[in-house]
Amino acid sequence: MVFLQLQFSESVQFWVYLILIWIGFGFLVGLTARIIFPGEEPSGVLGVLVIGLLGSMIGPLALQAVWRFESFHPISPLGAVAAVTGASALLVGYRFLLILAAEQAARTSRQGARRRPASVRGGWFPDPPEDED
Repeated sequence: MVFLQLQFSESVQFWVYLILIWIGFGFLVGLTARIIFPGEEPSGVLGVLVIGLLGSMIGPLALQAVWRFESFHPISPLGAVAAVTGASALLVGYRFLLILAAEQAARTSRQGARRRPASVRGGWFPDPPEDED
């Protein structure tokens, strides 16, 4: 069995170990944020992982920017609280963008049902007269 004899260098093992820790930490952070803020956001395993990984980067970075800790490690109890806060902020921001997009779509559908797109306006076909409501 050649595969069992394959050994990676210590630096490769360190980076693989570090990446796996961040994936596990990000998944736990994303899962915690999804439990705190349940909703219609991407909720599959990949969605939870992405939200958790982004939150575990944004939260501790924001915490470090506000308070300059000398020895702060993102994978710590304080880092976990910051990461869950960052992931929760991402979920709230995502919901806010969904609300804005729904309002814009409703406004466009009310106004633009009779209008042609800008690429069609002008040229060979004149615009129809606007109805004043």
